[in-house]
Amino acid sequence: MTKIRSGATRSTPFFFFLLLIAGAAACSAPQAASTPQPPPAPTTVSVAPTSASAAPTSASVAPTAAATATSAQPKPASGGTLIYANSQKARSDSMDPATQSGLPAGQAVWLLYNQLVYFDPQKGAMPQLATSWEVSPDGKSYTFRLRTDVKFHDGTPLDAAAVKFSLERTVRPELKGQQAANYLQAIYVSTDVLDASTVRVNIKNSSTAFLYQMSRQIFGIVSPTAVNQLGDAKFALNPVGSGPYKFKELVSGDHVTLVRNPDYKWGPAAFINSGPAYPDQFIFRYLPEITTRLAALQTGEVNFIEDVPLQDVAGLEKDPRFKIYKKAPAGLSEAIQLNIKKAPTSELAVRQAIEFAINKEQINKAVFFGYSTPTYSLLGSPDMLGYDASIGESLYKFDQAQARQILDKAGWTLGTDGLRRKGDQVLKLQFITDTTSQVEELVQAQLREVGMQVELTRLDPAGAATAWKKGEHNLTLGSGGIQGRSNPDAEIISTAYTCSQVGTFNTSQYCDEAFDKQILAAVAIQDNAQRAAAYKELQKAILSQALSVPIVQYTKIWASTSKIQGVNLFDPGGVYIRLNGAWVQP
Repeated sequence: MTKIRSGATRSTPFFFFLLLIAGAAACSAPQAASTPQPPPAPTTVSVAPTSASAAPTSASVAPTAAATATSAQPKPASGGTLIYANSQKARSDSMDPATQSGLPAGQAVWLLYNQLVYFDPQKGAMPQLATSWEVSPDGKSYTFRLRTDVKFHDGTPLDAAAVKFSLERTVRPELKGQQAANYLQAIYVSTDVLDASTVRVNIKNSSTAFLYQMSRQIFGIVSPTAVNQLGDAKFALNPVGSGPYKFKELVSGDHVTLVRNPDYKWGPAAFINSGPAYPDQFIFRYLPEITTRLAALQTGEVNFIEDVPLQDVAGLEKDPRFKIYKKAPAGLSEAIQLNIKKAPTSELAVRQAIEFAINKEQINKAVFFGYSTPTYSLLGSPDMLGYDASIGESLYKFDQAQARQILDKAGWTLGTDGLRRKGDQVLKLQFITDTTSQVEELVQAQLREVGMQVELTRLDPAGAATAWKKGEHNLTLGSGGIQGRSNPDAEIISTAYTCSQVGTFNTSQYCDEAFDKQILAAVAIQDNAQRAAAYKELQKAILSQALSVPIVQYTKIWASTSKIQGVNLFDPGGVYIRLNGAWVQP
């Protein structure tokens, strides 16, 4: 058994892949044209963010500490070491953005590399390596104009050829990339180098989420020279990017050390500090045990931790030695997925009864200590485009009497042992999960109250993925690990409810080609209001079929010592806390 959840917090093993339905089965991308043609006339010139690219996510919560309530923020100071304790073991040591897996590596990758654009949750895509970009009339070509002063850590220039190299390398099947490849292979066509500082990326279908995807850490631009000299495997352990920190040391299973890049001056203008970072070193420690991580913070062994034990949050908030940071990740809400291919959840009546029988308030109080929010929405954040909790609330509210009535009407009669039967068949559900939280036990008990027998099986991620692929489950917690995935746009629905994802993230096994086309059309809509309306229709279709039981909008919580200053950024999805401007007060 692999422990994926510590205490009451949900980790997100990076099964967090970004898969769109268009061409998701593609194994490789076509080669770029040998002689680039002039780009089509642009419809959008983006020095400032475009309205089409904006996809708001949940607002970050300012850090809380008694010590900062009345005092002004001190002036940033250079020097010192920031030691960040991760809540997960590294699933791989790779710090190659194209192959990195899991949150520990991802946190370091943010500091090692730069991306084409920076994405602000409220303003959309903003300049980073690209100073501006143009979008073709059909939405299938993006022409980026790059900064000309950027250098990799090995001293080589970051130019259009490096961008082309990075993107085309990502979709190579032999690289065995995960999140990045799975997204890009679904949508990528080619990259054309128009000149040393201009590159055009061609995609299969218009997607308003494309610029957001290009802002993610998994699409950091790598040094072609370093990759060619070292080879893919060695590069993953000796990464060379252009970010504010350079790689120094990796001790597998223990820590990663990064050192300050003194030449850095090309951070996004939106950052408070777009120049050289402040701490001399960043050390990422792997401390998956929740009590060990908290003790390390309290003793000063580390000065920043993630996934704070929920029972300790209130005490830390009152202690002036510490700061608390909270964020509701965008993506899908914490939910139970229902397999429509395996009896008895193949019956709509059974699935609807489950919707009514689960007490979300009880789960939030018992498991999440009230820090998350009970929800009827498929989407994990109220600020996501297309969010509308009233859709689910109008269909299902906690009502055990309604659940019993539905089952009675469907022919599932209650026996003297408290279990329901239809003929000789007991209403028995297989609940297969890769987490170790109390959510599963509470769901098991709640469904027992209306006459359903739930057999709970916990497996490691690989074993659970195999069982889900075979369809051995009736219930899963989450969509094959998608929960909390960093994506502020509701196109995330495509990862959990489309035909191409049956056997992977579509653990409900739902497949409707017309619905697939509806998702593809929604993602391509440029007008935000129209796209939001389309997303709401998609959610209504999913919930009316009772494919998912949303439980809570999960809140991720971090803590630091009060000497850590300048922490004011999260990634757009709320999964990572951005530490680019952080500094250690002497």
